[in-house]
Amino acid sequence: MKVNLTAPTLTFPGIEEHAPYTILDELQMGLIYLNSKDEKRVMYLEEIVMFCDATLEKVLNEVKFRMFESKFLKKPPLLGKLDQDIMKAYEREISKRLSHRQQMRRWESFVNGRPILPTMKRL
Repeated sequence: MKVNLTAPTLTFPGIEEHAPYTILDELQMGLIYLNSKDEKRVMYLEEIVMFCDATLEKVLNEVKFRMFESKFLKKPPLLGKLDQDIMKAYEREISKRLSHRQQMRRWESFVNGRPILPTMKRL
C-alpha cells in the first residue's frame, strides 16, 4: 500500500502580500509557509496529515523560532496573543504527527522484522 504524502498546492490571490510563517484567518485558519521552491503556500491545521516529514520539520523549526523570538528577545512581541496561541496549536499538532509517524515506522520494522534503515544491523 502506498500513501501519497505530497503537499497540497493551495494558493490564493494576494498571498504575495503576506509574510512567510504568519497566520492567515480569511476563510479558514492557516499558516503561510515557504515550500522547497521558496513559494508561499498555505498549511491548514486539518491538512497536516498530507504533508511529508521534511516539510513538517521545516515548518516546526520555523514556528519554534518565531515563538522563541517573540517570547524571549528584548524586542517588542512580534506576535499577538491570538497568533501565539495558534502557533502553539500548530507546534503541538505537527509534533504529534511527526512522533506518530516515527512510532509507526518503528512498529512496522518490529512487526516485519526489517530494520528501519538499510545500514542498521539486527541484533
